[in-house]
Amino acid sequence: MRVLFLTLYPDIAASPRLRVGQFIPYLRENGVECTVRCPLTEEEFRRLTGPGRSSRPFWYHLRETPRRVAQIFSAGRYDVVFVQKAVMTAYLWGLDGLLRKKARRLVYDIDDAVHLAPPHPLHGPWSRLEDRAQIMSLMKSADLVLAGNAWLAEAAREVCGRVELFPTVVDTDKYVPAPAPPDCYRVGWIGNPSTTVCLQPAAHALVALQNAHVCLVGADTDRLPWLRRVAAYEIRRWSLKREIEELQRFSVGLMPQPQAEWMRGKCALKALQYMSCGIPCIASPFGAALDIIRDGENGLFADSTDAWVDAVNRLRDPDLRRRLGDAGRETVLSRYSLNQAAPRLLQFLALAGDARKSGAKVHVVRAISGWDFRLRGRLRGFLRTHRPDILHSFLFGFDYFANQAGRDAGVPVVISSRRQIATWKKARHVFMQRMANRLVDAIVANSRAVAEFAARQESGDPALYRVIPNGIDPGEFIATPDLRVLRLRYKIPFHRKVVGIVANFSPVKDHRLFVATAQELLRRRADLHFLMVGDGPLAPAVEKLIRAGGAADCFTRVSTASELPDLYALMDVSVLCSQVEGFPNAVLESMAVGKPVVAPAVGGICELIRDGETGRLIPSRNPCDFADAIGGLLDHPDMAARMGQRAAAEIKSRYGLGEMVDAYRSLYTDLLARKRAEV
Repeated sequence: MRVLFLTLYPDIAASPRLRVGQFIPYLRENGVECTVRCPLTEEEFRRLTGPGRSSRPFWYHLRETPRRVAQIFSAGRYDVVFVQKAVMTAYLWGLDGLLRKKARRLVYDIDDAVHLAPPHPLHGPWSRLEDRAQIMSLMKSADLVLAGNAWLAEAAREVCGRVELFPTVVDTDKYVPAPAPPDCYRVGWIGNPSTTVCLQPAAHALVALQNAHVCLVGADTDRLPWLRRVAAYEIRRWSLKREIEELQRFSVGLMPQPQAEWMRGKCALKALQYMSCGIPCIASPFGAALDIIRDGENGLFADSTDAWVDAVNRLRDPDLRRRLGDAGRETVLSRYSLNQAAPRLLQFLALAGDARKSGAKVHVVRAISGWDFRLRGRLRGFLRTHRPDILHSFLFGFDYFANQAGRDAGVPVVISSRRQIATWKKARHVFMQRMANRLVDAIVANSRAVAEFAARQESGDPALYRVIPNGIDPGEFIATPDLRVLRLRYKIPFHRKVVGIVANFSPVKDHRLFVATAQELLRRRADLHFLMVGDGPLAPAVEKLIRAGGAADCFTRVSTASELPDLYALMDVSVLCSQVEGFPNAVLESMAVGKPVVAPAVGGICELIRDGETGRLIPSRNPCDFADAIGGLLDHPDMAARMGQRAAAEIKSRYGLGEMVDAYRSLYTDLLARKRAEV
C-alpha cells in the first residue's frame, strides 16, 4: 500500500512529528510505502515563523502555495492520501475539491481547532481567496477522519459518517523517568513562543511561589511581563535533541490553559510528555486534560490562583510526587503510547483501502449533499460503463438516486437496505424512501423488527422486505489476556466485578439509564466496577452525571473500540440500555464471547436473546429492574456462565459471517434467476 502524507509543517513542529513522523518507521516495517511531503523545508520554516516576522505571511504563502499544489497533483499515484491538520495554512478556494478529485482514498487527521480559523489567514483583499469552511468540507468528503480528542471528534461527526478518536501519543520508550531525582524542587513548563500565552492562568501563582525554581522551556519572555516578579526562574531555549533531557529536570510539570474555544482543540501533549517521564502534572480542568487526568490519582487540577499555589505546594511531598508520577506514566503506557497507537494507525490505513486489498474494484462517486440531484447522472454513466447484474445500495439519502440510476442504466436487479429502526425520519425522508421503494426488487433488513417497522413507516409491501441478520466472526472478539494486567491498565480494583456497556454516547443508547442502574447497584453492594466503552457527543454530560453521583472511582470509560477483545474479557456482565435497536452488534459480540447480556426488550434484541436462556430481557426502563437482573447474574456465576455458553453457541450456529454471506448469495442468485426468467 502506498500512502502520501501531506503535512502542514516540517517535523520540527510537534503536530507533524507526533501525528505522522513517529509512526513512519513502524508503517514501513509493516510493508507500507510512505511518502511524506511538506511545503516548506525545516530551514525555511525556522526563518519564516516566530515572533517579530512582520513580512512572514507573504513569503510563507509564496513558497507554500505552488509546492502544495504540485503535491496535490501527484496524489493520484498513491492508494491513500493522509492530510495532517490542513491542506495549507491559508484555506485557498478549491484546493480541497482538487485534492478530493485527485486522491483515491482520503484520510484527514485533525489535532487542533483549525476548523475555527486558518493557521495563517490571508488579510486585506487577499482574504477573498480564502474559504473559511474548507476544513468542514474536507472532513465531509474524507473517507475517514482521525480526531485527536473527543471535542474534535464531535465536530467531525457533524459532517462525516466515519470518524475515529485517535489521541496524540508519545514514544514511551524515549520519554522515560529520569535516572535520578532533580537537584532541587523545580516547577517546569515546556512549549513554544506561540503557546506562551497559555501560562497566564498560572501567572499569579508563579509570582507568589516561594522556595521553588521555575523553569520555562521554549517560552517567549516578551509575552511574560510578570516574569521578573517570580522569585527564582530560568528561561531555556527549546531543542528537539534536548527536549527529554529538559523534561527530566522537572519535579512538577504545568499545563495551564485559558478556557477559550480554540483551546478545546488541543490534545494535551504537555501532560502526556510530563506523565510519560513520571512527572506529576498540574493542569487546568479543561479540554483534553479532562480525558487524561484523574484529579488526585494520576495528576492534579487547578482552576484558580489559590488552587495552583496549593497544588504546587502539595507536590513538595516526594511520596505524593512519586505516586502521581507512577500513576501518570501507567496511564500513558496503557492509553497514549506509540507502541499501542501504531498498529491502530496501520489498521485505519488498511481499512481505508480494504476493499482494494481484497481484490475488489472500488470507484468513488462523490455526493455534495444528501440532495445532490447530479448524483443520478454520474451513477447512470458509471453503471452503463460497468454493466453490473446487481445494484445493492446502503444508507438513506443515497439509495433513491442509486435506484433511479440503476433503472436508467438497465441493471437487472436493484436492492435497497434498512439497518435501523429509523424513528428519526421526518415526513420528507419517508416520502423520499417511498419513491425509492418503487424502483427496487427487494429491501434487505437486518432484523424482523427493522423490516416490520420499515414496512409500516413506508407503507411498503411486506413481501418486498427480506431479513438477513448481521453476522460476525467470533474469533475477532475472543481474547485470553492476563486479566491482572488489564485491571492494572484500566485502574479496576481486583476485588470488583465488572459490569460493562459498549455503545456510542448518543441519546438513543440511554447511558443515563446505565448510570442510574449502576447507582442502584452500588446502593446494594460495594464490589462492582462499571466499564463504559465508546465515544460520542453525550460523553461529557454522562461523565458529569457520574461525578455528581459521588462514585466516579467506580467507573472507567474507554473511548476507543480497538481494544474490544480485552474489554469484553474483563466484563462479568454486558449491558445495553438502548431506547430502540435494530440489531445491535454489541449484543452479538458480547454473546459471541460468552458473556451474559442484560438488555431492554426492544426491537431486534428480542430476536437475539431468549430471556433466561441466552441472556436477560428487561421489559421496563426501571433501573431497579435492570439492577435486579444484573445482580442475579453476579450472585449466581454458574448460571451466568451457562447462559454465556448457550449464547456463544447460538451466535456460532446462526450469526456467523459464513451464514450471512450464504444468505446474501442465495438472495442475489434467486432474484437474478427470476429476472432472467421474466425476459
